[in-house]
Amino acid sequence: MRVTPIEILKRNVDAVRARILVACERVGRDPAEIRMLTVTKYAPMAALRGLLEIGVRDFGENRPQQLAQRAAKLGSDLGGDAGDKPCWRMIGHLQRNKVRQTLEVCREIHSLDSIRLADEIESRAKALNIPSGGVGVFVEINTGGEDAKTGLSAEAAREVVQHLPNCPTIHMLGLMTMAPYADDPQTVRPMFAKLRALRDEWIETGVARPDARRLSMGMSNDFEVAIEEGATDIRLGSVLFEGIDTEDPR
Repeated sequence: MRVTPIEILKRNVDAVRARILVACERVGRDPAEIRMLTVTKYAPMAALRGLLEIGVRDFGENRPQQLAQRAAKLGSDLGGDAGDKPCWRMIGHLQRNKVRQTLEVCREIHSLDSIRLADEIESRAKALNIPSGGVGVFVEINTGGEDAKTGLSAEAAREVVQHLPNCPTIHMLGLMTMAPYADDPQTVRPMFAKLRALRDEWIETGVARPDARRLSMGMSNDFEVAIEEGATDIRLGSVLFEGIDTEDPR
């Protein structure tokens, strides 16, 4: 009997959720703390509609223009009460000239990497009448120090965090990092541990708000290690679309 694409998606999602449960059990965490973001960068629209049909609604997009196009087709839940629409998160690099376009369909940005970007988000949010604290952000840190990766050094990120009280529309949710791909995910564990340690230090010393505790880290190849190190938001693509044709990025 032929397996339908939606059955493949459900199988993949169920398998990932089982792996999340086991990872949480290893370190005594509550699986309810973990939010799984579907990385939609290369996913066909039919697959995204299939995910919505089986109740997966947390989508993360890397590119503002594609985010706007897909939100126009699938809708966007900005208030948390539209059960049939996706909740979009911007997880890729965001240029200042794309901020308004992004905020029109998305209220959460995982890639804040400069004071200038924070100020632009604040300005555009006010122009769109977004209320105080209405835009959630993660400050992106390059914990591996790779030249090819976006994100800030810990020192530069600290300056951004300390600037955020000047932007009342922005609510800092936590920190984000993107580890390099590794055949052995244990090799990137120190990068996840470093992000958690920075979060704890900054909250303890008053640099960051006490509620800025979330950690956006971990992808398809290393999310279990990230969970063990404290991840709350994992960004998954290939592991969810295994067996689905993703050659067409539309």
